[in-house]
Amino acid sequence: RAEAARSAPAKPSFAAPGAAALPAPGAGAAAAAPARPDAAALRGALADLHRRLGL
Repeated sequence: RAEAARSAPAKPSFAAPGAAALPAPGAGAAAAAPARPDAAALRGALADLHRRLGL
């Protein structure tokens, strides 16, 4: 149960075929930064991810 709770938030709700490798780097970067990263840079990276996935 704890493992499911840990892995569930890392998976994006917009998971698409072929995007299995994409969430891992983002999740790792988020976990490696205890302090909140620059919000604008984070939003930009998320927007880029959406563009790459065609969303």
